[in-house]
Amino acid sequence: MADPGNVHGVGHFTEPPSGSSAMPPQPMTGGAATSPVSPFATAASLAQASLARLDHGNGGGHSPSTHAPNSTLASTLAAAVARHELNVGAGQSSGFLAANGNGNAGDTHAGDAFTTADHEMDTHDLSPPNDPFASSTPSKQLLPPGVIPPPEMLDLAWRNHSVHPMDASIDGVAAAKEAWVCCENTRCGKWRRVPSVVARAIGEGDEWLCSASRDSRFFNCDLPQELDDDEIDRRVNAAALAERNVLLAEAEQLRTQQKDIEKREKKRKQDYEYRERKKAKMALERRETRVAAGLPPDSPPKPPPKEKPAPREKIEKIEKPVRREPDPPPKPPPPTFHPASLIRCENVECGKLRVVTRQVAETNVGFRKRWVCVFNHAAPFEERNCLWPALFPNAKAAATWRLEQVELELAARQAGARVDGDPAPAVSVTTVCTKKEKKESSKAVSSKASMKECVTVELETQPKPDLGFQPDLPRGTVSGYVVDAMTADDEDAHDDPKRADGQPRLMPPPKPRNVAHAAVPARCGGHPGVFLSKRAMFRCMCDESLENCVAVSGVGEGNVLTTTGWERHCGMEKSKNWRTSVTIVCSDRPGLKIGVWLDEVGIDVARGKGGGPGGEKSTTKPKKGDKTHGGRHHQKAPVVDTRWQPAFSGPFEQTPLRFLMRAFEKIVDGTLDSTSDDDAENDTSSCQNSSSRDEQRRWLARVCVLNKTWSHAARTVVKANGWETWRPLGASLDAIESGGVVGGRTTSRKEDVEGEETGTDADAVGVDPANGEIRYAKQKKEDSPMDTQTRTRDAVEADTSKDVTDLVNADALTEETRLAEEKKRLRREKDKQRRVKDGFVDRVFEFDSAATRAQLVAITEYVPRGDPDEVEAERTVTLSEHQPSLEKNKALLLKIKKDEAAGRLPKPPHLASKHEAHDAIDRRVKVFWPEEKEFFFGVVTGYDEKSKKHTVTYDDGDVEAVTLAKEKMEWLEPGGSSVLDKHRAIPTIGENGDIADPAKPPGWWPVVARWPVCPVTEKQLRQKTIGPAGKQVAEQETYGVDYVTARDVVGTFRRVCPDWKDDSAWRLADALMMQVNASYGALPIDSACTFSLALAAEDLAQTLERDGIVGSLYDAHFSRAAAKALWALAHDARSAPEMFAVHRKGFGVTCSDPGGIKKGDLVVDFLGEMYPPWAWMAKQDAIKTAQKAKGQRESGPPEFYNMQLERPSGDAEGFALLFVDAMHHNNYSSRLSHSCDPNVEVSLRAIDGKYCINFYAKKHIKPGEELCYNYHSCTDNMKEVEAAFCLCGARLCRASYLAFVGEQSNSHVLTRCHRLVERHAALFAAGLPVSSSSGDKKETPSSGDKTEANSVLSSNAISALAEIGLYPNKGLLRNAPGWLVKYVGSVALFMAVELKRLPKDILREHKAATAKELAKHENALSAKKWAPPPFGLGDAEIEALSVRENRTQSIAICLSKVRYLLGRGGAKKNIAHTPAPFRYLETETSESDNTEVALKFFGPHQKSLVKVLVQAMAPHARHGDARSRHLSFCDEMDDIARQVCGSRNGVVVGGEEGDAGGDCEKEDDEKEDDGDDKEDAETKITERAERTNTTGKTANQNRGSDADDAAFVSPSMSIKAGLLWLRDKLSSMDVTPGARHDIAADLVHLHAHTQKRWVVSDDQTHRSLKTEPIAVRENEVNSFGIGAEGASAKIVKKIPQIYKPHAAAMSLLTWYKQDAFDSGQFVNSNRKGCVTLPDVNCAYSPRPEVVVARSSRKEREVWLDCLRKAPDMAWPMASGPWGVSNHQKLLGSPALDVFVDAHQRGWGTTRGGDPVEESGHRKNDDKAPPKIAEDVLEWLENRKGYDE
Repeated sequence: MADPGNVHGVGHFTEPPSGSSAMPPQPMTGGAATSPVSPFATAASLAQASLARLDHGNGGGHSPSTHAPNSTLASTLAAAVARHELNVGAGQSSGFLAANGNGNAGDTHAGDAFTTADHEMDTHDLSPPNDPFASSTPSKQLLPPGVIPPPEMLDLAWRNHSVHPMDASIDGVAAAKEAWVCCENTRCGKWRRVPSVVARAIGEGDEWLCSASRDSRFFNCDLPQELDDDEIDRRVNAAALAERNVLLAEAEQLRTQQKDIEKREKKRKQDYEYRERKKAKMALERRETRVAAGLPPDSPPKPPPKEKPAPREKIEKIEKPVRREPDPPPKPPPPTFHPASLIRCENVECGKLRVVTRQVAETNVGFRKRWVCVFNHAAPFEERNCLWPALFPNAKAAATWRLEQVELELAARQAGARVDGDPAPAVSVTTVCTKKEKKESSKAVSSKASMKECVTVELETQPKPDLGFQPDLPRGTVSGYVVDAMTADDEDAHDDPKRADGQPRLMPPPKPRNVAHAAVPARCGGHPGVFLSKRAMFRCMCDESLENCVAVSGVGEGNVLTTTGWERHCGMEKSKNWRTSVTIVCSDRPGLKIGVWLDEVGIDVARGKGGGPGGEKSTTKPKKGDKTHGGRHHQKAPVVDTRWQPAFSGPFEQTPLRFLMRAFEKIVDGTLDSTSDDDAENDTSSCQNSSSRDEQRRWLARVCVLNKTWSHAARTVVKANGWETWRPLGASLDAIESGGVVGGRTTSRKEDVEGEETGTDADAVGVDPANGEIRYAKQKKEDSPMDTQTRTRDAVEADTSKDVTDLVNADALTEETRLAEEKKRLRREKDKQRRVKDGFVDRVFEFDSAATRAQLVAITEYVPRGDPDEVEAERTVTLSEHQPSLEKNKALLLKIKKDEAAGRLPKPPHLASKHEAHDAIDRRVKVFWPEEKEFFFGVVTGYDEKSKKHTVTYDDGDVEAVTLAKEKMEWLEPGGSSVLDKHRAIPTIGENGDIADPAKPPGWWPVVARWPVCPVTEKQLRQKTIGPAGKQVAEQETYGVDYVTARDVVGTFRRVCPDWKDDSAWRLADALMMQVNASYGALPIDSACTFSLALAAEDLAQTLERDGIVGSLYDAHFSRAAAKALWALAHDARSAPEMFAVHRKGFGVTCSDPGGIKKGDLVVDFLGEMYPPWAWMAKQDAIKTAQKAKGQRESGPPEFYNMQLERPSGDAEGFALLFVDAMHHNNYSSRLSHSCDPNVEVSLRAIDGKYCINFYAKKHIKPGEELCYNYHSCTDNMKEVEAAFCLCGARLCRASYLAFVGEQSNSHVLTRCHRLVERHAALFAAGLPVSSSSGDKKETPSSGDKTEANSVLSSNAISALAEIGLYPNKGLLRNAPGWLVKYVGSVALFMAVELKRLPKDILREHKAATAKELAKHENALSAKKWAPPPFGLGDAEIEALSVRENRTQSIAICLSKVRYLLGRGGAKKNIAHTPAPFRYLETETSESDNTEVALKFFGPHQKSLVKVLVQAMAPHARHGDARSRHLSFCDEMDDIARQVCGSRNGVVVGGEEGDAGGDCEKEDDEKEDDGDDKEDAETKITERAERTNTTGKTANQNRGSDADDAAFVSPSMSIKAGLLWLRDKLSSMDVTPGARHDIAADLVHLHAHTQKRWVVSDDQTHRSLKTEPIAVRENEVNSFGIGAEGASAKIVKKIPQIYKPHAAAMSLLTWYKQDAFDSGQFVNSNRKGCVTLPDVNCAYSPRPEVVVARSSRKEREVWLDCLRKAPDMAWPMASGPWGVSNHQKLLGSPALDVFVDAHQRGWGTTRGGDPVEESGHRKNDDKAPPKIAEDVLEWLENRKGYDE
């Protein structure tokens, strides 16, 4: 008996893939087979053989587990695996297989699954035609298991048996044709390879031995096994996997087809239902119509049709066969001779002669053509470079070769061959006019009074040779003598003759373009394929993951598709023309369209008739009522505009634009008048003749439709001359040519002449009487054409708003035209009134050197705004005593030399000492290798403590352990080539005054300079002179291209000059950008030529052509090659102007000095209105308010003219900031454009004791070059970044002149140790009282004295402040209160911590992003993988430094605003003794503060905690027992209140309204101060003090009298004890859905465990402040996009700035982000729970039937998790019913307590902020963030919830 497990089929998975449900196999030992898989070939065959059995067995009540043997069970499991892989259900699969003939096998035994009779009956059902699994895999062609195949099938299988074992990795799914069977001989047990048919036929009772094999090499048991067991398992698994993939793909295709069928059936059903409803509706309408007409509802039945007479029988005539002689075979076409020629490579380093075809030589030889060796596509690939040796050693050899080619050509002509390139003989064709044409011509003659004659046209046509094409063939049929000579075997002639069936085919090699072949390589949409010429079909050879056509190309015919089918397969179905979408891969020309190739080789593929791409128009007459052919619903197809298609090929498109413009201008000016010379002599004004003028205008209108080049030139000339109505609006081309169109309107010649003779006063309204054109302005002879463009919008509208009858004859206009013109006039009047009402001004176009809208007032000095005294103080230069100078440097150098001579200085440190030990990890470095004699780049990835060696991983993959201190190396970071030597480091001062101090950051010290002086007049030169001719700079309209266009331009240059390097191509691109402004600057901004680069490219090409002879600008060879590249670019730009578009920048500045501007020269100083930070931010807030009131949204990039003037940190007064706005008061510096590669740099200079912003030339600026600098602007709005596209066109362009800096960008350290709670803690701790020198007294740090300020600061804080340029009692901290200095000191400490730890966070984030991007590109099909850019710790440190600079600017703006608010605005009060914004209530030591806190909790006033609690509980205790319990609770709580607060005569003390701490009075003051002036506010403060003295004393003032009062009872209970009693009482109450006493108990519990509490200060310095109104101009409101250009400087609104109470404190709490409109809103919404505890009334609903929101167990778990893990975060909205109000006005919580204590110990300043590792723990537990005490959380977690 043969064990079924002794067969290895391709369905046997030795190592099933992950995720598969297949049974794991048993290991093989000793060659014996122990796999439980049955002897079937594949998983699909398992499914076909077993699913039906399983389904039938289950249906019949039999159980496979009790009646089937082991092999059947294994088959059932394998079938389940296959069904799972095919993603179909058991019932569906079994039903499908049963329908195919397998359903009759109902026996559960393995050997009797299929009987022979069943097989004979159902053989034709095994593979039906509609079965997708019929023949795609080898296993589907097999018989069921156990069925004995016929002998011929076995013979065929053994005959086709492969000699070598198949491997699925090479042979694909064809490997499933083989199986492995184990010999049953006990002494053998070897595995033998047999066909799958043989293995499938082995039954359970059969025995198989090696002798049964027909393979003579392995038919004996003594012969060795063909492969080892592991290799057999691998190949079997690989074959099974390949077949499974094919099956899954087919199953997916089946499901898709099924969905399509269902979708069509559903659509068909819906259409049928719609037709039925429509029929019923129409029948009902007919019935109603007949009833309304008085007729019966139903029409009478139709009479029976008349019987047709019987047709007569036709007697067929029998024709006698006529014997015809067979047609002689067609004469073959004459052979074609392709003559060769020589062409010289134009590469300067080459110059060799290359052999090309004559056509190529004639095409590429010319003054504006360029040819290099790379273009020699006919040569082999290795010869297409200039390094290939020359074919001819000298000129004599080349001449000999030419003579040989002439002889060959003569011989070919004598033999009758056709020479490629010879013109065909001319054929004379005479066109005769038809009657209809003559009739139309006679009509034209009557209207034009001229005769249109029919002419005889001589057309040169080339007769087509007889190529064997057959007409009227079905679509797709191939014909031609070339195809007739091919055979079917020619398609596989290129293939490997030893290729086995199933092995992938090979791609045919590329052939020359003129050689036809049966199999030609082709490509479509990037997919490779083979074009089968004889059948006109394609064999796809793509390797896509879904189809993988190349793997199945050897299975039968492969994936052979039709022409349109392969087009759809490749994703090019939208082209609908395979002749143009498919390209042939030729050896001499890549990318040849297949349609062109077919015509060249003489192959015709019939297009067919009717429908489809390329079909001929149907000549059949459309049926009546046919909707697609002339029915009533047929819409006329739009007429294709063919005006841009020139009728004749020639140089029309190649004519330069500049040449055409000059010719057209002469015609427009009248210098090329068509009148004779005699007439010109007799009439001096003949050029102004109306008839001549009309002819010129009509001629211009005709030539403008010739092609795009002529149209652009004509439109530009018309625009430049001020003629706006030249276009033939609404008129046809025939009307233009007939002379009936003048000035864009249809009129008659007679009326035109009459209008001239009558002498109307049309000139008064700006109309030319000669041609009826609207004249925008009276133009004198001496006026230039540009002056006509200076008319304003009002002047144009005044001319165009006249009556239409005044412009042209009324009879010449139709009624529709009159109505349209009247509507336009009314609409213009309405728009004009609206603009006047809104305050808009008319836009003026200026083309001279006058300023634009941006310059309203020209200034020569800064204009101070806000506070002039503050501006003057912040701008003043105060040099420090440590300021470097040349004298100090000389003294230091002398001292260093003396110390070195005496040997007192140590050896200079090595570069490795800059980053030692672990500090060098993750830093990029380059190490010099002496063997290679070059540096290699890498990154330091490790450090060994024992060997002191660093591990360097190089970019090429090598890893090396080196001692950096012993190597020649350099750090790849700024300053990485030097290390700070403290003993030898001295500042260096450059020639321009710049100071480079190695111990300080760049820009630390002020740069002292002087204004340049004119050597003649000895006057200071603060800017380059501007104006017309003779000046150094000029203003003009500037243009540019975007990032993509610049690279397309360089791509064109590389295409023409492939031998160029990138530097040469970009060098020419930079020169083209200069030419753009020179060519377009003098043209109107809306002219046609400014739409593309064509005109600029042509102008520069002509200049370089002349320079190619002289060689004055560039090298002569470079100039000639560049000129040809520019002509190619001009051609491309004319053909597709949208691909090479030029955009307008606006008004800019260009260099007009013939000598240029030298490097380092002063260009101009940046002037404008100068604002202190607080004034600038107030202005921005006012602008935002005006924009919000207007409902304006940001629709584009912002127009900004501002710049920051930063006082250097090395100034004696420290760092400061001023804003310079050049929008209204400026000089021409505000018009400089942005460039990513600028030629001007911005520098801060200290000149004449004042700081100023100057622009210096960064490099030599050539004449005509635009002056640009880098804006260095950033925004957090991505829409602004996308809209602000850069137009510099530079090589280093970053596509936008705005850098995106998100709100959360680089805020890793800030979110870990400087959250809002920590900032509150820092501000609260800064205001805490400090001990005096004696130690027995405490006072609040409020003095501004330097000594006292330093006393509240630690040495670390003072150093941190100095690092950012802030010094106590200087600059921004002058006369600052102590609490402010202390808070700023803590912020400086945090900035120092952030600078140290942020680089590692940035690097970690960059690594994660890089890993994610690498994973995305890991499975990419492209050969070139994505390589991440180099990024190390040094690069991250640079980003961290930029973050620190932004932080420094923010703290400077914050301090300016705080000083302004504390000084009460314009009052400028002394802020030295200003109290802190929050007052601390020290309950442990201060009796007064204790009483105040007690009253806030248990006081009798309405805002105390107990009163608010009672009021919230009242609605839930109004009736019955609840009321009595509530009253009892109130009595007990009153008794506790008397014990906590004390009592007098049984009443709780502090019952007055003012005893709550002055909250009510403070709120009244806020309301009063909001709308009153400053003087009124002072008066009201005095009145409040008097009212307080008269009404009664506060609780704190009564403390002295209470002790002497006998009726007074002192407090006997602490506040904490009282709150704990209240907590326990609330937790013991019965809870209802509307009265959550448990939640109230939680809040009281947190109040009880709060140790430190603060209240807001009621000092007048922290109250609201109302400033003077700020004027907002219209152009400031409309400062986005195009709307800014149409706005004026008119003041549209004056908005007063109102600062809310405690605005200074809110600004300090958000110091890092000062652009927020209302920082208090952010603070109040993010400190709920963590800084202020919510009111207890949030635990109660307003009515008993209302459930308290968000009070379930789920929300409580979220809340507890937040308290334990993130106590510094605000309580989320989803964590409970927390409200935002706090009636007690107390600031304090357990979380705030721990953070205040931690801050005083150095948290967030000297420790803390370490990142969390992947494991969830920090490296240092002592630096973990503070947590709430465990006893506080323990009670909350142990208390059971309401739903527990």
